[in-house]
Amino acid sequence: MDVAVDWRWMRNDGIGRFAKETVSRLSLDVSPVHPPVSLFNPIEQLWTSYKLSTLRPTLYFTPGINPPLFSSVPFVFVIHDLIPLRFSEETSVQKKVYYRTVLRLAVQRARWILTVSEFSKQKIVRWADVDPEQIRVVGNGVKSRFRPDGPAYNPGSPYLLYVGNTRPHKNVGAAIEGFARSGIADDVRLILSGTPDSQLKAVIREHGVENRVEFAHFIPERDLPAYYRGATALVHPSLYEGFGLTVLEALACGTPVVASNATAIPEVTGDAALLFDPTDVEEIAASIRRVVRDSSLQHELRGRGIERARQFSWEQVAHRTEEALHAAVG
Repeated sequence: MDVAVDWRWMRNDGIGRFAKETVSRLSLDVSPVHPPVSLFNPIEQLWTSYKLSTLRPTLYFTPGINPPLFSSVPFVFVIHDLIPLRFSEETSVQKKVYYRTVLRLAVQRARWILTVSEFSKQKIVRWADVDPEQIRVVGNGVKSRFRPDGPAYNPGSPYLLYVGNTRPHKNVGAAIEGFARSGIADDVRLILSGTPDSQLKAVIREHGVENRVEFAHFIPERDLPAYYRGATALVHPSLYEGFGLTVLEALACGTPVVASNATAIPEVTGDAALLFDPTDVEEIAASIRRVVRDSSLQHELRGRGIERARQFSWEQVAHRTEEALHAAVG
């Protein structure tokens, strides 16, 4: 079976990781497609539709939210989440129109829609008014490099870790405020990936933790396991996640996780994390205080996290994806 795949999703973000890990494991004849325009460009769907009419693959698969406008072959695509519809400050008018016209119509025309969690599936069903049987949950996985044994990052003092971007739905300001209010020892630092914007800098100054909060900028994937292993805990305060890949990676490394009890995160963590209300800064602070001061809780969460992470693998994700692709042309 010849499957044409949109190769632009082979990136270094969460969707990119899904694309790389899944497509590389498919036992199918994969043909990369490289549209010459950016995602969400109005010309994009027309170009893809034309290209498919000339290539005539058995199936078209895109790991992201850019199905063809029309297609002479069956197609399957992936909706990871509906964050742009939930957080207006993170999207544009163009993208909103795209979701409500092109994407919503494509949900009705696709052979299958894939997604990464039951939470996302339920949201897509309601938003697109589509039969739940039309959507398959394939999940996410975790690479073997994310494991408890191996080198651990050591900056010279204990630290809490946040991994992710700093967009509004990530709720990073609440993590900083909760850290500042937690009352834990002054030698414990908070290390965050990404780069601070003016709002986060203001939060840090307001709470007087300039000397205790550090931004590590972009952390390469090869270095992430060491950062997870060295951390006292991962703090993940997100208001919305379609899955929560960094949470899973931390669990696999044996890192205690304190995380939001919202959206798909509890589906990923099960009973392996200490969960809090991400809109309640005092609850965030209490969770941080508890995990830092309670060594027996740390030990318990490490064991539960490692066991929980074993239930997720990229091989399983690729297998479920391949089953859906076969079913699309069966």
